[in-house]
Amino acid sequence: DESVVYPELRPLVTRLREQNRTIRQQLTELSRRQQEFAAITEQMREGFLLLDHSGGILSSNRSARTLLGLSADTTDLRAACSLPELTRAVDTALSGAHAETTLHLAGSTWQLTVNPVLTHGQTSGAVLILMDVTEREEREALRREFSANVSHELKTPLTSISGFAELMQAGLVPPEKMQEF
Repeated sequence: DESVVYPELRPLVTRLREQNRTIRQQLTELSRRQQEFAAITEQMREGFLLLDHSGGILSSNRSARTLLGLSADTTDLRAACSLPELTRAVDTALSGAHAETTLHLAGSTWQLTVNPVLTHGQTSGAVLILMDVTEREEREALRREFSANVSHELKTPLTSISGFAELMQAGLVPPEKMQEF
């Protein structure tokens, strides 16, 4: 009650109330941003994990949990995931370097990208992203197959042309057959 407050404490009480109001506003804003972040990451098809300095899971989305077979309450990625490629990439990122690898999960090809999170020049965690690259890999395989087929199809006629040219150059073709060759 304000009537009980000593007059000399009134400025302090007023300042405390203002700070309390500011803190409530900041907490409301932080909560709103956290909800936005969660809404965005949960809707991503890509897998997303935020790890602490020891590889503990700080945040994850449904796609990552599903792909890696993690339950919602899993906190230790290394203990829960038996993929050596993933563990190596996480260890590389936690030592301060970028890491990329390809994983085959759920019948698809996924590109795993792990980047260190630096705080004051020290690695404080890692961000892990899993992107479905199945279609890109299939297109690349088709391109390689097409190139191999074109190369093969061109070799046969080129071999014949080269053979005819060598015969003509060696003078082994009669002059009346020259036009035909």
